[in-house]
Amino acid sequence: MKLRFLRLKAILSGVSPKTIKKAIKFAKENGYETAIYHSKWKGYICFEPIYDTKKPSFIGLPSLILVEKNGNIRMSTYEETMEHIGQ
Repeated sequence: MKLRFLRLKAILSGVSPKTIKKAIKFAKENGYETAIYHSKWKGYICFEPIYDTKKPSFIGLPSLILVEKNGNIRMSTYEETMEHIGQ
C-alpha cells in the first residue's frame, strides 16, 4: 500500500510512469529491491533506493538515484549526497 501511495506522489509531482519504471529497473540492476520517488533537486528527479521494503536498512549515507531530463540515470556522488542532506 505504501509503495502505491509513493508512486502516486511521484505522478502527482509530474514524474512520468516511464521515469518511475526506469528508476526501479536501475535500482534492481544495482542490488536494491526497488526505488521510491524522493524529490526534485537541481534539475534531477531523485529516487531513494530501497534494499528491503519489509524492514529498515541502515547502510550509511542516503544515496540517491538521479534521473536527468534527458533520461540519463546514475547514483549521486558523495558530494551530491552531502549537499542534498544539507539543503
